[in-house]
Amino acid sequence: MTIGRMDPTGVGTRPGAGVNSNLLIAADMDPGQRALVMQARILETIARGAPLDAVLAASCGLVEAADAGALAAVLILSPETQRFTHAVGAAAPASFLQEIHDWSLTSADHRCTCSVAVLQNEVTASLDVTADGRWSEQWCSLLRRHGISAGLSYPIFDPAGAPLGSFFVAYSEPVSDLGRWNLDLIGMGARLAELALEREHATHELRELHERLDSQFPVPGPERTNIWNLSNDLMSVGGFDGFFRSVNPAWTRILDWPEQTLMSQSFRWLVHPDDLPVANEAIERLQRGEIVRRCDERLRSADGSYHWFSWTAVPEGDVFFAIGRDLESLVEDTAAEAEPQHELDHRQRVEATLTQMQRMEALGQLTAGVAHDFNNLLTVVLGNLDYVERRADQWPTHSSQFVRRLSFARIAAEHGAKLIAQLLAFSRRQQLEPKVIDLNEVIGGMRYLLQSTLSSSIGLDLGLSEDLWHALVDPTQLELVVLNLTINARDAMPAGGRLRVATSNVSSSAAHHDMDLPAGDYVVVCVSDTGVGMSADVLGHAFEPFFTTKDVGKGSGLGLAQVYGFAKQSGGAVRIETQVGHGTTVHVFVPRARHAPACAAPNAMRSAECLVGKRILLVDDDPAVRQVTHAMLTELGCDVLEASSGDTALGMLRTEEDIDLLLADFAMPGMNGAELASLATREHADLPVLIVTGYADVDALLDFTAEAVLRKPFRREQLVDKVIARLGNS
Repeated sequence: MTIGRMDPTGVGTRPGAGVNSNLLIAADMDPGQRALVMQARILETIARGAPLDAVLAASCGLVEAADAGALAAVLILSPETQRFTHAVGAAAPASFLQEIHDWSLTSADHRCTCSVAVLQNEVTASLDVTADGRWSEQWCSLLRRHGISAGLSYPIFDPAGAPLGSFFVAYSEPVSDLGRWNLDLIGMGARLAELALEREHATHELRELHERLDSQFPVPGPERTNIWNLSNDLMSVGGFDGFFRSVNPAWTRILDWPEQTLMSQSFRWLVHPDDLPVANEAIERLQRGEIVRRCDERLRSADGSYHWFSWTAVPEGDVFFAIGRDLESLVEDTAAEAEPQHELDHRQRVEATLTQMQRMEALGQLTAGVAHDFNNLLTVVLGNLDYVERRADQWPTHSSQFVRRLSFARIAAEHGAKLIAQLLAFSRRQQLEPKVIDLNEVIGGMRYLLQSTLSSSIGLDLGLSEDLWHALVDPTQLELVVLNLTINARDAMPAGGRLRVATSNVSSSAAHHDMDLPAGDYVVVCVSDTGVGMSADVLGHAFEPFFTTKDVGKGSGLGLAQVYGFAKQSGGAVRIETQVGHGTTVHVFVPRARHAPACAAPNAMRSAECLVGKRILLVDDDPAVRQVTHAMLTELGCDVLEASSGDTALGMLRTEEDIDLLLADFAMPGMNGAELASLATREHADLPVLIVTGYADVDALLDFTAEAVLRKPFRREQLVDKVIARLGNS
């Protein structure tokens, strides 16, 4: 039975870019959603260059997971021998995969659904092998020995139309109706297998190209690699089919396109439409074996703008090597050569800026590591203080002074936790989220911090407006913005003066037309100083990254750039009013929240009764944190199992029964919490997971909802809320 003619360029629709890999599969997902999540995982593993067999097995597993009665296998075809030289499956018997090894594509003795699908480029099915006389006796016998009564084969072709193999799905019972098969699902598995095979072939071609370069060019390998990686010219190896074989990092630095995006599409989509005839003519000349010494064309960058490049290209077999010089940079360099002193000064400023950037990056990495350790310590401190506070009346010698001192210690620890959150935000390791907040409350709480930042010769005034609207903004980032502006104001008043931080409400329709601010209501923070002010020239560069009027080492030039970026990302804007000799006022507009902040439920702890008897697997490599968390959960009536590593936890999940929740720290040696969660839910799909973190790269937690993440340091109430939420959604 033939089901349809296939497009020779591949199976299904090419998936989109930018899919994340650590997606948790929710228990209540329908099969279609589950298949899409698994597809996203497999695409990530392909992009990361995972071993071919592992990706092919995962593609088979996708179909098997969505269709309980199916077994899937990928048969790989050798173009030289026209035989299926290799077979990979997920749950398919190893003996079946071994027996189909070296199966001929064209032999009558080996005629089967897989060979016919490839030869005719059609999806080919057999509803009942025993009643279908089209197949060879060897194929029917092979299927009978392994209990297979029906099967379907999906052909796999590369973009050029060359056969790569077949995606085979088998069933133990005959199929009475063609609708039994989910062709979209099987096509998805086949398409993933095709992508994996294409990547394997491309990797092989690149390896051959490198070997060809090694044999034809005398430049030693390390030096050639440095030239490739460090050059400011665009370097590429291209094919006459319109696709890149390789690109150097300058493409990403100059045009901001990720390498994966460049490699996945024809390079003609980058060329300005008016320049396509020039580009096509150059490629035709290369195909004829000619060297192209000058070809000027515009290429599109990721932001949509175009840049002029001058290309030189040399053909070599079925590929060509090309180098593109940025003409705009060349013009700038030529102009700079006419001013040698200006060039020297510019170079010194750039070197100083790069040095400062390296110092800031090193400081950010150090800060993030220290913040992680401090969050662990603060978790232990706050956990024990909470325990003592709740039992203070049981101590025979306790007094009101004793309780008050405990409260002071807790407040100090919570303040430390807040400072750590600010450090994480500085190092860009904290996942920041906008919240509905009262700006007056936030800025009022910063009075002591701002005053300590200023010198004794500078006075501080707060002008907090009554009836101020609530704002929708990230509170930690807002505090950093106000602190940045305060430091700038302090440096602008070396002889002393006054700093004023004020808040107000404003509507953009009645406000300023010189800002790119959508119509609406906004809450404004104004930071004013009586300092030296800015000239018109300085004001014109104020928001440029790394622009600074301070001496080297006294400013990064990132302060106002960060303020501008924060305001724009929050849906607001920034405006500066300044006059030389009279001071500066910076207005930061953030969007008004349309509802008041949510209040915590007053009886939230009462619901903790539902935790009694719940079995929780607690995983943390820090014994002190583990002990405090264990005590909190045990006090709530939970049955707690402990593990100090991800490997130990996986072993316990396989031997222990009725575990209701996996509570895992993120940053652990070896297997981290996200990796543990992925492996655990693969074996126990219904197991709820709660990740605890004192520090993690933002990307590592993007695929966990806010409900599934508990940030250190945490108090007992926060732990209870998160655990109840995860168990309630399981």
